Amino acid sequence: MEGVEVVVLGCGVPGLSMGWVHVHQLLTQPIFSDDIHSLQVVEPFFLDESVSGGCADRDRVLAYFANNPDINCVQGCSDLTPPRPGSSRLGIIAVRTCDAVAASKTAVTEGGCTHLYVEKPGAVDAADLEDLQRFCALHGVVAVLGYCRNGERFALDARAKVQELLGAIQREAPSEVESAQEAAPNIVIELQHFNTFPRTDEALAECFARNSEGFVKNTFSHDIAIAVGHYGLTADSFCDLEVDTGRSELAVFGGNRDFVSCSFSLRPHAACPFRLRFDGGRCRKSDLVANVVRCGEEEWRFELGADSTFKVDVEGLASYFVPQWGAYVRGKRMALDLAAALPAPRHPKSVLDLRGGVEVLHIANKLSQLVTAACLAAI
Repeated sequence: MEGVEVVVLGCGVPGLSMGWVHVHQLLTQPIFSDDIHSLQVVEPFFLDESVSGGCADRDRVLAYFANNPDINCVQGCSDLTPPRPGSSRLGIIAVRTCDAVAASKTAVTEGGCTHLYVEKPGAVDAADLEDLQRFCALHGVVAVLGYCRNGERFALDARAKVQELLGAIQREAPSEVESAQEAAPNIVIELQHFNTFPRTDEALAECFARNSEGFVKNTFSHDIAIAVGHYGLTADSFCDLEVDTGRSELAVFGGNRDFVSCSFSLRPHAACPFRLRFDGGRCRKSDLVANVVRCGEEEWRFELGADSTFKVDVEGLASYFVPQWGAYVRGKRMALDLAAALPAPRHPKSVLDLRGGVEVLHIANKLSQLVTAACLAAI
């Protein structure tokens, strides 16, 4: 492989921004060293002094670029070095969600990108992501979404544990359990997703403003994507929704209403032999990502922890990046492999393309409305 050209759109602040994590890993992780021909960064905000001149973090960003002179850092895609004839160019889109569709299109039309790895959820609403899907089809661009948890082993392991439990139930009492469906209310896969924002008005006002698409779309989208990729969840198929209003809290900070915590369960489709529970919040530390519960008793669990495969040694790195450091590396490795093979290979089942991402947003929008209504009714 001659090497893939990589362009990261939206670097952001060292140690704090997802775009910077991508850049840093591409520079430092040996798994990428032989397969990248060149790395360029488009940073439209911090390189434009007219809009970021008063920003406290600007000097840190400029210092990072100065300390890595091998990276071509530019303000816009039109300033990038032109792609080599016949080469693959991977655009990693790490801008704000509301800017992702426009940035993705510019990466193709002005930046020469042939492949895109778009940070989740890819757009604020499904219609915008459908627009990007049509655009990519028209231009022959292969695009996947950065739902890095989908490629991790735990989603398959949870399903395997459920099948093991269902098999045991039918072996123990075949006359009492005519089908796996009858065991469904007693077996639950719980997907958990917590942030560690301080429980202060200032912190939550900033959080709600920066994640204006809402908690379900912004945070639970990871877990909904797992359910789409592994458990057959669709916007039209899910049923038996139960909202835990006691564990869900709606609040208004900075003029924006959103969930501080949220918890609900559903069945992915009518024939599914287990339930899914989504449980998360903004202000609680938890390393638990998934578990399997039968009749209230935990049978299996998966926790985020240090990934010995990919060492994390970054001073000032935000704590929420550390447990998923390896997942971020593996997600980019997958995207790089897609870009390296022409014609593009079939996507692995767990990897979500734009079509899968559209489904995630349809589900998230529907669930957000239903769960919000249930919580408001309970007040």
